[in-house]
Amino acid sequence: MKTTMSNSSLILVLAACGIIFVAGCASVQTENTPSLLSQAGFIAHPPQTAKQKELYGTLPSNRLEHATMNGKERYAFKDEKAGVIYFGGESAHRQYQQLCRQQHVAQAPEEKANQGLFNQWKGGVYFGAE
Repeated sequence: MKTTMSNSSLILVLAACGIIFVAGCASVQTENTPSLLSQAGFIAHPPQTAKQKELYGTLPSNRLEHATMNGKERYAFKDEKAGVIYFGGESAHRQYQQLCRQQHVAQAPEEKANQGLFNQWKGGVYFGAE
């Protein structure tokens, strides 16, 4: 006895496989991002002061925030799971992009940050060699 699959059933199976694949890739991206940022030269800073905790609370998780300070791009990534913000400068960001390409990993989504994050986060944030 032959079993046949209708076109609509085949489409449903393929769609389900695609959804599972995309969800799996997103999970891998999110879990790999902090490691890639560290390898690229981003420095993890846990919020310590009341102001830092307030700023930390306002940031979206798993997004690479960027703003211009003194003519240079600055980047921040909130890792809610680890309870830190990764800060980096232009060279660390370029290295992060290169690592993502080499490892065939999608980069964290980027969005423009409120400049206040970078101006108000006190405590010796080091953005790496520029």
